[in-house]
Amino acid sequence: EDFMTVKSDYDRYFLMDVVQKEANSSADDQSAAPTILKMNYLPVECKKDKSMYGSIISEAFGYNGDEIYVAQSEVGSSLTVNPNIKDWNPTTMMETGYLTVMDSNGNDVNAEASQDEKENWIFFVQVPEATPMFMVFKDNGTPVKVLVVESPGEGMSKKHTSIRKIRK
Repeated sequence: EDFMTVKSDYDRYFLMDVVQKEANSSADDQSAAPTILKMNYLPVECKKDKSMYGSIISEAFGYNGDEIYVAQSEVGSSLTVNPNIKDWNPTTMMETGYLTVMDSNGNDVNAEASQDEKENWIFFVQVPEATPMFMVFKDNGTPVKVLVVESPGEGMSKKHTSIRKIRK
């Protein structure tokens, strides 16, 4: 009988511990990769990497942080992107700006805002012809996280030509 009470106590603490860890990790501020689904159900891998695009993003969008994520998806594919930014609510930033989406020619790409069943903000976007596409998530106009979507097998030579055009 003693064993049982100890066990249920233990279970309760264990559960509490897990729940707290969960909460703390999301409080780890902006540092979480965006969640990307292709056609709303296929997960798309996304890596934190500023080596390739850091300088372009700094120049084109004025963002110098390291919250730069790179994913790959075919031109024309439909993506659902959750930027995973804590306590982020675009409706409070209509004036100041919360998202810029641009193709590698510097043209705006349409991203449709919505909310998922957990009330996270998500964006539907179609990968444009001119990749890479840049999604710059902002907190009241200030960039806080950038997602770059390349088309698979994108070569460096193509990157350099496209990047020259975006520099204004």
